[in-house]
Amino acid sequence: MRILIYNFVQPGAPKAKQGGGVAIYQDSLIRALREQGHAPIIMSSGDRYSLRTGRAFLITGNDGFDRAVIVNSPIMAPAHYSFHHIERYYEDPGLDHIPAQLREKYGEINVFHFQNVEGLSAGFFRALRKEYPKARLLLTAHNYNLVCPQVNLWYREHKACDDYREGRSCVNCVLFHDLQPAAINLRRLETILRNLRVEPNSRAAKAVEAIVRAPFRLRRRFPRYLPTKVNPARAAPRIVVTSAAEATKYRRYREENTQLARDVFDGVIAVSERTRQVLVDRGVPAERVDVSYIGTAQYPTFLKSRKITDAQNHIHVAFLGYMRADKGFYFLLEALFSLHEEWAKRVSLTIAAPLWDHGVAERLRGMAYKFRDIRIFDGYSHKTLDSILNGVNLGVVPALWEDNLPQVAIEMAARGIPLLTSDRGGAQEIGSNPDFVFRSGSKSDFCRKLRRLIGGDVPLGAFWGKPTTIRSMEDHLAELMRFYGEEVVTDTAAGDGSMRRAGHTLLAEYGRS
Repeated sequence: MRILIYNFVQPGAPKAKQGGGVAIYQDSLIRALREQGHAPIIMSSGDRYSLRTGRAFLITGNDGFDRAVIVNSPIMAPAHYSFHHIERYYEDPGLDHIPAQLREKYGEINVFHFQNVEGLSAGFFRALRKEYPKARLLLTAHNYNLVCPQVNLWYREHKACDDYREGRSCVNCVLFHDLQPAAINLRRLETILRNLRVEPNSRAAKAVEAIVRAPFRLRRRFPRYLPTKVNPARAAPRIVVTSAAEATKYRRYREENTQLARDVFDGVIAVSERTRQVLVDRGVPAERVDVSYIGTAQYPTFLKSRKITDAQNHIHVAFLGYMRADKGFYFLLEALFSLHEEWAKRVSLTIAAPLWDHGVAERLRGMAYKFRDIRIFDGYSHKTLDSILNGVNLGVVPALWEDNLPQVAIEMAARGIPLLTSDRGGAQEIGSNPDFVFRSGSKSDFCRKLRRLIGGDVPLGAFWGKPTTIRSMEDHLAELMRFYGEEVVTDTAAGDGSMRRAGHTLLAEYGRS
């Protein structure tokens, strides 16, 4: 089958741009498709801009994989760059001609599998349906971009969004101003560096970036010091806090996408039951949303791992990911700090997250006397994860937002580590045991569940009482083929359900513009 896989950024892009778990999943999916004899096309949009402003265009090439990149998309990705221009998503026709270019280049394509809608427009999807009336158009919901223009239903960086109030909540949801102009300039700078064959993040790249950015910084700062007559922008600027017109833009965005789910997409694939419920509750037609737990390259590790079953009177908690409020990191600290010393002295803590907030270490030092052991790692990689998790017997996923299916939860469970999760998001479904799920944002409920695990009232082995949702890529691909409209014969001769790995990698960065 000819299958196009879409993410807003190409595999091989710098890690900071790839979007975490989605990039890992996409890489595994593309490899698996190739191994099954399919011909994937990798497409991206919203991340590449030419030096001159102009109409969006398609560049294609093959570096062992067919790649297609839409340059100059009017919808910039990731989503937060387009938040203040949300009307472009349903009004701008700037991508409507791209599907015809895809047909001209590739001919018939059987399946279009989108990992998100970031970087694309409603007009693109409608034009794609007209150009490929027989193709299967599918969207996997790794986030909530269908119903939330900043993707994670997280209001003003402090609480989950359960009601968007017909778009009124969206107007002032984000705490940043329009980032798009500066971001496009940066993307153009990246184009210059690619054309000069300068390696990203090298010393030469950083020097060129500093030189190019200097005039823009000066232009932003200099007017502040001019008198009002010379700088009229300082004179009583109009500030719109909210308006019906602004709210309507965000309401129309959600309505347009629910209509696309009904009329254009053949199906929306939720990565967890919780994700499906969140989408349906916000208007996505229930009959269009199915659930398929993603496959993972960690599956062989899961099969071979020793499942932890006994706390032995001591809980060693691990938090992996990012020091962010929506991930529940600061909630976790407060909850642990509130734990009575009688229990806290039987708790060790390992944190592996980029150390953006250097005050965290000082806060932990101030409370360290209560705990048995505390370790902080400035991020982690797959090479270092096993050593970081050595001795850990409980992973904590304390999400305050509806985190669809966190990669960190899969990585810990695959190593035989039980999970204590909040009741928001899909991580709770890995074990599906209510004794390992607490009310999101409730310190008292978290501590109650943790105390029962420390004291042995609930053995850690109870987490493994039901089959987990950890899937091999092989099994997942077989399920996807039913969505794609074709059955697949799997090869489980190895006895572990894992897939043979191809010899190629996805590290090449293709395309110059």
